[in-house]
Amino acid sequence: MKRLMLKKRKSPLSSIATWYVVQGSADVRWRAEMPAKHLQARLCVLDEETAKKELTKPNGKKFRWVETDSGSEYPDHEGVAVWTRPCMVRAMHGASMSANGVRVVAEVDDNYLTDKKQNIFMRMNNYGPEQRESHIKAFATMDGIICSTDELRDEYSRTFKKEIGYVPDMFVARNHIDLDDWNDRVPMLPPNKEGRLRVGWAGSHQHVWDLRLAAPALRLAKDMGCEVVLVGLDPASHDPKWKEFLGDYTHIPWSDPKEYHRSILPFDIGLIPLVYNKHTLGKSDVKFLEYSMSGIATVAQSHPIYNRTIKHGETGLLASSPDGLAMEMARLIRSSRLREELVESARQYVLENRTIQKNIGEWKEAILG
Repeated sequence: MKRLMLKKRKSPLSSIATWYVVQGSADVRWRAEMPAKHLQARLCVLDEETAKKELTKPNGKKFRWVETDSGSEYPDHEGVAVWTRPCMVRAMHGASMSANGVRVVAEVDDNYLTDKKQNIFMRMNNYGPEQRESHIKAFATMDGIICSTDELRDEYSRTFKKEIGYVPDMFVARNHIDLDDWNDRVPMLPPNKEGRLRVGWAGSHQHVWDLRLAAPALRLAKDMGCEVVLVGLDPASHDPKWKEFLGDYTHIPWSDPKEYHRSILPFDIGLIPLVYNKHTLGKSDVKFLEYSMSGIATVAQSHPIYNRTIKHGETGLLASSPDGLAMEMARLIRSSRLREELVESARQYVLENRTIQKNIGEWKEAILG
């Protein structure tokens, strides 16, 4: 690929930044669409197949870069360039932009530095030492790195210092609720005809290990007469023994991220099991935020990610073991008053502290440096 040159515009830039995103996971919503919307930035979203073609060949329809005698131009680019989880091909474009005076930052909200044994996604995609090295090299070309948590920032900082000898400018822009997503409060399930409480869990196939921690709680919920609702992953598709263990349960397939909240609205009680390892220390507390905005009482596995957000007995309940998760859930099943108190306090916490409307400055600071 030739040295890439940015096209000089005759008029002032109208956008603070342009996001370059490869579609494929829910983090596009949290880490690109939301902040870009509230910063009035441009958003270039490519599906994986389109990205493979248009990032390596000029004259694409979505990602336009045009070869000229003096190099290449990006006719649609405006402001700072924000690359989400860049690979080396994306980093080459980013480096070329940077060389021509554009500030280029990368965004990451997961730990891709850990052993793949701790991450199902990395195992399924055969993510090994070669991919890890490429990941680090791609990030090293950037002017700044935006992480979703302090733990993730610290982990990447340590790795950069140890393996490349310096640390790029590091920023934290946390995941926050967009209030605009919560105007539509029509649940995907009709009211339970028997009046039973609904105990739910939501997660993708990457969280099958987490769901195992919730097994005692889900079984107890059934024994106490509740309806169990699972959103996203259907565990029986991975292991038929789940059907034998739980019996009947309601499954809601994964939906568009913009519609996802409607799938969890039927829950009365929401479970958040989370395996503790180096990889999960890079996760954020979005599940609690979603449950809180949905009017769901939360019971979470004790974990640094949730311990600093959830105040036990005030905004949710925390448990130190799978059996503890079941016992705390049972408290909520028995007490409607406790459920109502937790729901009200949790929602108030989110509205006061964790909306992107109030925290967009985190993104602006990280992007502008």
